[in-house]
Amino acid sequence: MRVRDVIMSGVLLLFFSTIANADRPLSEIGHPAAGTTFTDLVRIATILAAFASIVLIIYLQFFRRQQEIDTGRKWLYFIALFMLPAFVMFGGTYFSLEEFKNVDSCMDCHQMHPFGADMMLNRESNTLAAKHFRNNWVNDHQCYSCHTGYGVAGTIQSKMDGLRHLYGRVTGIYDRPIRFRGNFPNANCLTCHIGGEKYEKVQIHRTLHERILEDKISCMRCHGNVHPSMQHRYYPVVTFRGGE
Repeated sequence: MRVRDVIMSGVLLLFFSTIANADRPLSEIGHPAAGTTFTDLVRIATILAAFASIVLIIYLQFFRRQQEIDTGRKWLYFIALFMLPAFVMFGGTYFSLEEFKNVDSCMDCHQMHPFGADMMLNRESNTLAAKHFRNNWVNDHQCYSCHTGYGVAGTIQSKMDGLRHLYGRVTGIYDRPIRFRGNFPNANCLTCHIGGEKYEKVQIHRTLHERILEDKISCMRCHGNVHPSMQHRYYPVVTFRGGE
């Protein structure tokens, strides 16, 4: 009985610790608030599935251990050991990858603070990121929206980049100051701008249309830097919260 109590205490501690680290308080887990997104529901379902799997295993091992293993018990084992863990793995992966879209996810890395400070705090900045953020030209997921290649392949590549950044953040194996690795295709800008009235009425856009589409000339050549140059970066003593 003592072993059961220890295991049950550990399960409950794990469960409530997980809930405490979620964005919503415990009281809202069973009652999602208005405006709850699909990602929020996946997070809640994943937590509950993990808890259910642990409880079910404890029940089968300690409370029905002496009973004959019939078809019903086999199904319970299958659910506890395979179906629920598979859902937890899927849900946890999905939620983690979705979190990469948030500005807060980028700002969790200290090396990104100069870019966040320029974009969200520097009202005098003329960088493209700051202008877009200041004027609400991109309503949410500001970093992800501009740094993600569009289409299936681009989305997968952005997720891989996010995992690479996370690995570098945890292990510390990256050069400082950080430098942009790769290229910034015009397609990331054109997804929003091409076809728009302001874009189309600019003569130079029409003149260089083919060269712009083929990345033979960068949007940044005329519109300036996306982020501050090395000499204009600074590390603010603030906590970045509130970005989508």
